[in-house]
Amino acid sequence: MSASATAFAKPIYSGNITRYALLEFASACAFPVGNWLFFWLRIMTYGQVGVVDALAFAFGMFMEIPTGAIGDMIGKKYTLVCAMLFNGAGWLVMGFSDTLESLLVGFLIAQVGWAFYSGTSEALAYDSLKADGRENEFDRLYSRVGVGVVAILIASSLIGGVLYNLNERLPHLAWGAVFLLGTVFALGLKEPHIEHSTPRAAFSFKGYVAQLSAGFRHLITPALKPIVVPIMIVRGSLYMFQSGLILPILGLQFGFEADEQAVVAAFLLLGASVGTGLAPRLRRVLGDNRSLFLGGLLIGLGYFSGVFSLGVFGALTMFFIRLGGGAFNVVSSTLLNRAIPSQDRATTLSTVAVFVRIPYVLSAIVAGTMAENGQFALFCGVVAVMTLLASLPFLRKQSSVSFVTE
Repeated sequence: MSASATAFAKPIYSGNITRYALLEFASACAFPVGNWLFFWLRIMTYGQVGVVDALAFAFGMFMEIPTGAIGDMIGKKYTLVCAMLFNGAGWLVMGFSDTLESLLVGFLIAQVGWAFYSGTSEALAYDSLKADGRENEFDRLYSRVGVGVVAILIASSLIGGVLYNLNERLPHLAWGAVFLLGTVFALGLKEPHIEHSTPRAAFSFKGYVAQLSAGFRHLITPALKPIVVPIMIVRGSLYMFQSGLILPILGLQFGFEADEQAVVAAFLLLGASVGTGLAPRLRRVLGDNRSLFLGGLLIGLGYFSGVFSLGVFGALTMFFIRLGGGAFNVVSSTLLNRAIPSQDRATTLSTVAVFVRIPYVLSAIVAGTMAENGQFALFCGVVAVMTLLASLPFLRKQSSVSFVTE
């Protein structure tokens, strides 16, 4: 049996990797995905939703870098335990909320949880593979777990629609309970040991500042400098679509109400599953740059759908956004992780996550206002153009770079 066949035959899901998958699945039980906007609109206008959404995501954005540095300094295990606890508490508070203030507090708590989770889980998975000398399997692992995540998202969005009809609070409360269960999975993690990597220093303010600085420096290394800005912009436009106000508003523009949006969300997630599953094959057939460009192209063209009154056919064009995004996320994550040393991985990935969130934080208020004024098509057109322009650098063949190998 060849070496490559032997590597393929190795079981991927064992130890930390199994728990990483379970944490990803817990985080994917997004029962409110198709109805959260309607739950919020009980006590807010569209404009207020935009303001609250932007404020909370801005807070979460500023929490990204410090929590990533904490993950590299105190350990990824305890950072992920905190992530599950904060997320669980935040969604439970939101589920019981009847005022704008309490809803905002719950959302802020959840944003802290997402900040602890973002970058750290991915870094732990990559380091766990690297500790076994199997980091080349990361794109396949990321793809397989990603397909499972999408399956969970599809099921939870449909279940969330049923829960919402039983009681409008249940989708939020159910996700909070699942996050608390995820805390149990996180407690069983072990810190991966990477040979020849720099030992983790004792936590101190001076070391914390140095860790933050190291995270920023990796973004301008020869390995990342040619690709990091277009990756951030394209990921930012995808984040805008899948993480907040824009998807449900676009769905409403196409005529989809609360029950229908749960079904549409499941359909769109099928597109993400297909894109995620095809990504490793695309890398090998088209190469990294062409795969990234194709993903960005589909996202941009999908956004253009918001300019037209397509009715039910709008779901098909939104499908392309998730299809392209699924492939783009796998390929870009593989490139980013390959170029970052283990001791700075969570910090740097969290730094990237900050820049990915910036477009949404800047646009959420505008999107909410434009939705009220009937100008949301203009917003979609601008986002589409920016995404397509950011994708163009991937048409050029990237020069050879030296990726980090610890």
